[in-house]
Amino acid sequence: MNIPLNEFEQHISETILKRGYNYYVNGHVQPLEFIDNHTIETIVNGSEDYNVKLHLEKEIIKDVFCDCPYDQGVFCKHIVASLLELQSDAMNLTKEKPKKERKKRGKNIVTQIKEILNALTEKELYDLVLETAKENKEFRNSIISKHALKNDTVDLSTYERIIKDLIRTHKGRYGYIEYRSATKIGNEVYKFIEQAAQFLEEEKYENTSIICQAIINVMIPGLHEVDDSSGVFHSRIDDALELLSQINVKKIDEKFRTTLFKYLTQASKKEAFYGWGYEEIFIDIAVELIKTNDERKILEAAIKYNMKDQYDIERYTMVLYKIIKKIDGEAAGNNYLQEHILLPEFREIIVKDLIVQKEYKKAKSILLEGIQINKEQRRIVHNWKEQLVVIAQTENNRSDILKWARELYIKHSDHKKQYSVLKSQYASEDWQVEVNALIVALEKESRNSSSEICRVLNIENRIDDLYKYIIFQKTSNFYFHTHINLLQSFESSLKEEYSAEIIHEYTEHVYDNLQRNTGRTHYKDACKMILKIKNLKGDVKTIAANLRDLHKRKPALLDELSKIYL
Repeated sequence: MNIPLNEFEQHISETILKRGYNYYVNGHVQPLEFIDNHTIETIVNGSEDYNVKLHLEKEIIKDVFCDCPYDQGVFCKHIVASLLELQSDAMNLTKEKPKKERKKRGKNIVTQIKEILNALTEKELYDLVLETAKENKEFRNSIISKHALKNDTVDLSTYERIIKDLIRTHKGRYGYIEYRSATKIGNEVYKFIEQAAQFLEEEKYENTSIICQAIINVMIPGLHEVDDSSGVFHSRIDDALELLSQINVKKIDEKFRTTLFKYLTQASKKEAFYGWGYEEIFIDIAVELIKTNDERKILEAAIKYNMKDQYDIERYTMVLYKIIKKIDGEAAGNNYLQEHILLPEFREIIVKDLIVQKEYKKAKSILLEGIQINKEQRRIVHNWKEQLVVIAQTENNRSDILKWARELYIKHSDHKKQYSVLKSQYASEDWQVEVNALIVALEKESRNSSSEICRVLNIENRIDDLYKYIIFQKTSNFYFHTHINLLQSFESSLKEEYSAEIIHEYTEHVYDNLQRNTGRTHYKDACKMILKIKNLKGDVKTIAANLRDLHKRKPALLDELSKIYL
């Protein structure tokens, strides 16, 4: 963010700016606290008290934060009120006198604290930190979390306790964690994620594991009692699992490897973690750690425990393949693939291997078989046909390229990619004949093909055909006003030759729409269309005058018309 303080109001909606101004003039902003030369904090009194933080550098707004639930943009009314407070002298604003006379701004807080700390002896400083840690749990936890791993006696339970305390302090009256509190917890735990990531970079993998396990152990069970609409709470669990998956297996000792493997397999079966889908991730990470047949049995038991439905069976069959390949070797893995070739994921692996080996005939046979077997599964068939295009291109087999690319283009709506493939196979003098054939095929295949047909005509610079086709939709298309939507989409290409015709269609649409519909949403849409007509040099003043006359008993419409500059 780089917004000059004296121009910030230009970046905010009129509604939010007005609400923020009302908060400011009514004295809702508490005295600003200057933490350092760049950071300012305050509390804004509203339905609740909200904490606002502003970060500026040389009168440039770099960052803003408010812990209110507003999520429609960066600037809420509390931030606006705080910014107005900050620049009140420059803007010459007036407001109600605050209840308490504000003190003249002195040294910022950081400067004051530095002066105090510099004046303390080492013992006084030690006693101050110790006393504050005894009295303030948040301060105590901050010290422990930042310096815990410097002390060999600190273990997993210490981090778990810190996170549990953090969650406990944010619980509501009935033990539930509300939306804003969940976000605060997630933001606090992110400090631990950063710490774990630093240890990962330093290859201190056990330290990374300790922090990640603590987050997982406490936060997954906590999901049952949290409103995580923002996703921040969930994200910390995902972050922890991602860091665990990044541990370099080749660089860890055997003791840590077996300990982490045991944790992951047990976690995959833990009742407190069940119901959120994390068991799949635990098993995936464990696969990377597996070395022995005994561990294989343990992991296979964990997989069997988690097989609840057909989806699980298909998913974990792939995991079993990875285990077999890792423990028994490549040949055993390939045999397992062949035994389960009916699973699309396995068929895809086999085909890709055959393509690498240049066994194209065999690959095509397996793909054609897959198309028949999976004919009811459109996405999978699309994938097999894409592979057939790749093979055809590799073999420079034009007839196969045209066959499969055409099917994908017409039947699978793979428009942009396959259009380019098809065009590359034709000489320029033959291509327009093929374009016409594709348009006919698209119309026959789907009534929803009008947008793609217009796109093609536009690409080929067939502007006359494009306009005629769009106007034809006015009477032939099932969906009301399809031609208007298409005109708007391709207006930039059409307006040079057909501006008068577009103005006519837009004008007719405005009258027709307001005749058929009432309500402010329709009135706003009509005004937007009038502005489009204005941009095309249409006679909008006459249109507006006619509408005021035709709809003089619709005050909401008259109000919307008054808002647009004609």
